[in-house]
Amino acid sequence: MDDKPTQDLATRAFQKRVLDEFAAVRAGQAESRKDFGELRADLAELQTQVTAIQTQQAAMARNVAALDQRLTSVEKGCCHLRTKSIRG
Repeated sequence: MDDKPTQDLATRAFQKRVLDEFAAVRAGQAESRKDFGELRADLAELQTQVTAIQTQQAAMARNVAALDQRLTSVEKGCCHLRTKSIRG
């Protein structure tokens, strides 16, 4: 008897399993690439939001500095008036 047909069937079955595994790995890679693309988009959105927050924070810091300067001017004026009323 010839064992060749049986051996060919076993070889083909093994090759099919290997090819199926490769196809599954490639599908997994494609899914990972898609996920990474979504993550990159999310990261870009977060970076945009951080930039906007930093811009707002800088504007608030300028406003606080301006208020501090105005408060200092008012305090000086009050002290000046108080000193004048005490002397005068």
